[in-house]
Amino acid sequence: MPHLLLVACVLVGGASLVLEGTATLPAAEVLLICAALGLGPYGLAMLAWDRALRDPRGHRHGNLAHGVPVLATLFLVLAGLAAPDWRLPVAALLVVAGSMIAGR
Repeated sequence: MPHLLLVACVLVGGASLVLEGTATLPAAEVLLICAALGLGPYGLAMLAWDRALRDPRGHRHGNLAHGVPVLATLFLVLAGLAAPDWRLPVAALLVVAGSMIAGR
């Protein structure tokens, strides 16, 4: 899977360079945030998704899909890029409750 994603990124990057003519990198802070999100919640979600696809019980896939935004939001709060708000834990609890109900 990583090889396929790497090839896709190279193809899309090459097409973008040909069509747009210039390539500029985002700021270092933005690159670090993207790398941290990719290695953190989104990377872990992809590993969990791969594991779930190998499991014969299909109801876990939806639960994993709902967990990604919750983990990403938590990471952004911990990194100081999003303000903690009382609505975030309420939303997370609602997502978890919905996943538990859907899993039955």
